[in-house]
Amino acid sequence: MRAWAGRLLANRIDRPTPFTLRAFSMKAATKRRWEVTVFAKDRQASYLRWLETGGEQAPKKRAHVLPVEAGRNRYGNMRKGVVKRLLASVNAFSGVPRGGGRPGGLYQRVGARPGRRAGRRLRLMVAYEKSTSYEPMLGFQAGGRRLVRRIVGEKMRAAMEYAIRTARRN
Repeated sequence: MRAWAGRLLANRIDRPTPFTLRAFSMKAATKRRWEVTVFAKDRQASYLRWLETGGEQAPKKRAHVLPVEAGRNRYGNMRKGVVKRLLASVNAFSGVPRGGGRPGGLYQRVGARPGRRAGRRLRLMVAYEKSTSYEPMLGFQAGGRRLVRRIVGEKMRAAMEYAIRTARRN
């Protein structure tokens, strides 16, 4: 079951991180408790639920940060410390540029000339989004039901035979 969940994540998400691939765990059935529980770990479930159910997410007191020209790692995520490094630079600022028409974000001033710290041209490095909308793309609930229907008869028969074979005799 866990392998099935990992394969599904790898097929449906573009370059998932190893942390995301380890999202699902399982509590196995026993002779006394005939129930298997497959679940997403809390930290991964907090962001994977949007990919399962869809909807619009609006963070509280801050905005979503989307890398535009900022460095990305091999999984497509923003590299660690990029925002902090850019804000420490003399040629960068955070906010909405004057003149309108540009989104809020983290900008870098480019085109330095002698006697000036930086040019007047701006390059958007990181964009700020007020909310992000998600389309359902995982389908774990429906896929899990199909998988259970397909294998439950076979597995239950084998489990019952094992339970009868290993039962204590009084």
